[in-house]
Amino acid sequence: QLAPNLANPNGRTCTKFAVGNFCQLPVAEAMPRYAITHLLRGGHAADEEESSASKPSEATKRRAEQGSELADDEKLGREAERPKEQLTLSPERLAQIGKLSEVLTPIAEELGMVPAFTVTVGNTSAPLTIPQADGERLAYFFVEYMDAELFKRRLQSRSPDVQLQVAALSLAQVISAYSSEEVKGAEVRERFVLIPTMSAVSDALELMQEPPPPDRLSAASGLVPIFHIPSLLAQSASGKQRKILFFRKSDALNTYKNISLSQGDPEMPSEPESVLVSDLHTIAASLVATNSTDDVIFAPSSTALRVFRSSATRNGNEAPSSTSNVRDAAPGSSFADDGDSSLGLSEEEDYDDDDDALLQ
Repeated sequence: QLAPNLANPNGRTCTKFAVGNFCQLPVAEAMPRYAITHLLRGGHAADEEESSASKPSEATKRRAEQGSELADDEKLGREAERPKEQLTLSPERLAQIGKLSEVLTPIAEELGMVPAFTVTVGNTSAPLTIPQADGERLAYFFVEYMDAELFKRRLQSRSPDVQLQVAALSLAQVISAYSSEEVKGAEVRERFVLIPTMSAVSDALELMQEPPPPDRLSAASGLVPIFHIPSLLAQSASGKQRKILFFRKSDALNTYKNISLSQGDPEMPSEPESVLVSDLHTIAASLVATNSTDDVIFAPSSTALRVFRSSATRNGNEAPSSTSNVRDAAPGSSFADDGDSSLGLSEEEDYDDDDDALLQ
């Protein structure tokens, strides 16, 4: 899928991919290690202090010269210090996140290529909903297919006579459906919550120098993590350069490595200077506040997209896009709550061997 390297008018080297041109900035042009929300607010190295922050430190240069052994040792040390605990999302936390989902409405179009997976009842396309303490109902949508499948199995074990299946939709369609005036004005309000994988949460925790307190919503406590490599940009057909925001850290790193290999430049670092992390809700609010929704591209999970395309091919549907909807996301199907609707996020990340079997 690679085409010959393209010359960028700004002097940056770009590689043409199927979804656009990905540009690798020289290390000297890489942005400083700010939080991604600062980058999206238009933060730049405007003064000497910020400019110096963008320059590799002496320790960084030594690590580059000595290889990645020191970095690996530091990573292992951090992993040893941090206890491996599974994040459990309580009904109260899920409801709290669901009430924040309206912040995604203004960026729905930008999320048109992102798949979302949910459990539906019978032969309908209506997502299953869980009753909440305040009388509202909440639909669970998952970033990865396997999490939706595991949720379906859990429900199926409790109600074996109920016909359940996993449905794949465009996240843009989900957002639009739950933000409609009809849904907002219904006697029983229905909302949706987008649930991350434990692996993404773990990656976010590793990248955070100071993880926020557990009672504060963040990429470490239930909001969907988003990863960003400052030196990676996507170039549109018109020449506009956009930041690429990934739903998986591994996708961000693989994209960087593929571009690095395709350039054939021995001076280009084999690893990015930094990987930044934020969460989807914070990014959405920042993009809207700065009127910069056109400055980013959301790169969906490669695993989720592969599973979705496989499912869409079998069902005669199209992959999600910003102009075509997959199915009607019609809120309404309900499921009795047995008093335990908390979720323990899955530790699994690579589902390649199981995807086809689960979809049959």
